[in-house]
Amino acid sequence: MSSSERDQWEAWYESNQNRVAHGLAYMEQNPGNEPLAAQKAKRFNGRVNISVTSYIHRDRDPDGTSLKYLIDSLVTNSILANDTAKDIGEITQRQEKVRNKDEERTEIIITEI
Repeated sequence: MSSSERDQWEAWYESNQNRVAHGLAYMEQNPGNEPLAAQKAKRFNGRVNISVTSYIHRDRDPDGTSLKYLIDSLVTNSILANDTAKDIGEITQRQEKVRNKDEERTEIIITEI
């Protein structure tokens, strides 16, 4: 999602908050695989720990990033062999504030254990 599209979405949401029954989930749009296209991604076949850090401009709920979606994507793209308790030890999630929207990103660190 471009910065302009995100601004439009946020403006719409702010002006319609009283009319939205349950609020709207803001998910990072247009997930891409640019880093994977540039280099071959490492494949993990053993047990791993996963750390997810969301760098965000505006405060969000602590559960604002869908970890299930992220981890399922790692399995779908054959980066992880599976997402069972036998394959994944610990999953951590945190948020860091950044100065502007252009710096927003999500980093996933996978460590073999």
